[in-house]
Order: sequence, then C-alpha cells, then structure tokens
Amino acid sequence: MRALIAADVLEYEVGFSGQYVDENGEEQIRDFEFVANLLDDKIKNITDSAWCDEPILYLTYGRHLHSLINKEASRSGLPLYDYKPNFRFEAAQTKPYKDRGNKKPYHFHNIRAYMLSNYKVKVAEGVEADDAICVDARKYGGVICTRDKDLRMAPGWHYGWECGGQPGFPLAEVGEVGHLELSGNKLRGTGYKFFSAQRLMGDKVDNIPGLFRYGPVKVYNLLAHLESKSDLDIAVENEYEKVLGEGYEKRLEEVSHLLWMLQEQNEEGYVGFDGRVLPFDTGRNVFRWVGGNLSLPEQ
Repeated sequence: MRALIAADVLEYEVGFSGQYVDENGEEQIRDFEFVANLLDDKIKNITDSAWCDEPILYLTYGRHLHSLINKEASRSGLPLYDYKPNFRFEAAQTKPYKDRGNKKPYHFHNIRAYMLSNYKVKVAEGVEADDAICVDARKYGGVICTRDKDLRMAPGWHYGWECGGQPGFPLAEVGEVGHLELSGNKLRGTGYKFFSAQRLMGDKVDNIPGLFRYGPVKVYNLLAHLESKSDLDIAVENEYEKVLGEGYEKRLEEVSHLLWMLQEQNEEGYVGFDGRVLPFDTGRNVFRWVGGNLSLPEQ
C-alpha cells in the first residue's frame, strides 16, 4: 500500500524546525543534515502509521518547479513547457484565491531539492498537489496522508499526523457522503457533507467566500441529518437562492470549483464537482521524479 503524502506542508513543518530563536533573540539556523534527518524520520513515521510500505510525495506546481522542468527539457533537446498555474486562480472571481503570503523557512528550497533527489515525487500542473493525491487515490488506491482537512471530502483511506496544537486524524476510511460533527463552535467532517458545509461557510484560509452569517452551528443544523448527495445539493442551492437571489448560480458554481478536491481525470481533462470536465486549462502533463531523475511526458 502506498502512502500518498501531501509534501507541501512538510516543507514548512520540517523547515521551520530547522531554525530557532536563541536566548539573545537571534535567529539561528541548524545544519541541513539535521533537517534532512528530521524529514526522513517524519516521512517514515507517516508511512508506518498509515500501515503503508511506500511513500509517494506530492508537491504543488509553481514557478520554481517549472524552472527545473524546463532546464531538464532544454538539456534533453525538448521544447519548453508553458507555465500553467493552479486553475483556481482563474476560477476565483469574487475574491483572489489564497490572497496571502507565506514566509518560507531558510531551508525551504534545500528540502525540496532533497525530496526530488531521494524520493518518488509527483507534480501535476494546473492543479494542486491535493488534487493529484485524490485523483491517484481513487484510480490506484493508497492512503491519503495530510494534515489538511479539505482532502477529507474525498472517499478512501485517510491519515493525518499531529503537529503542535493541531490534532491528528487516525487511520480511517471515509465514505462518499461522509459525516459532520460539531465541537463547540468548530465544525469538522468528511465526504460530500463536508464539501457541502464548506460551500455554505466558505474557507477563510484560502480566501473563499461563503454566505453571510452561515457559521458552524447553523450549517450543521442544515446538513448533518441529510444522507444523500442530491439532498445536500438541494439544501445548499436553496440557501444560496434565498440569500443571493437572482444570479446565485454563478456564485455557487465559483465557490464549488474553488473548494472541490478533484478526484477524476479522463482524456478530456480533470472532472469537477458537477461531473463535467473543468472549463479551465489545467494541462495534462504529469511530472515525476524518482531519486533525482525527472521523467518528462510528451507535450
């Protein structure tokens, strides 16, 4: 069984463990050997905890990886690849998608280079690493390993490791419809129910708008008792029409494209939340590294 690991978060989690502030308030950087050993241990622990025997790392396509790919294409005498960013930047019309800046740890690019040189790594252009994980989990099987709650809308086996104050997600199988649970003022969930809840609440972390004053308690009461995808769709659509009125469909479609974790790809492209191929150019190229060797697909 393969552990399908969301490696973007490891670049930050392990990277920031490679630096600290000393007693004089000065930032100190640890040797990369320390960081590399920490990364190896983390990947092994995740793989073992998910009862898997092979880790596959997934990274989100970006300018840095695009540059590496085109350097290899140039060395191989192949035409250069056009850059295709995450389709969600185009899909977001109401607010810019992920309108935030993440400070990168000192060893960020060193960690990425180490991953590419020592592990099996997969990058799918035009989408996120999370999408590629969910597509592969449905197509080939494996355990989805991530701390990101969003991936738990995808059916299949899941595992999430604990980090700081963020609790883990024990190895468990998620069904198509899933469930919702309310703890205080926090709503957690899995499957299509969680996707439906996010459509109403939005996602502040990724700058995705929801409906005004649709918080965890209200959304839980609206959706928790529903047991089919069609009933969940009807409930969500009714709330959008009630709040936004005429033209609500456009906003609902936008939010749905932004929130849905892609789980299927056919000859025409990636399939979206509504069963139709995405109306965005995501490309079809899948880039794979195995122990430092990059496999370039046909263009």
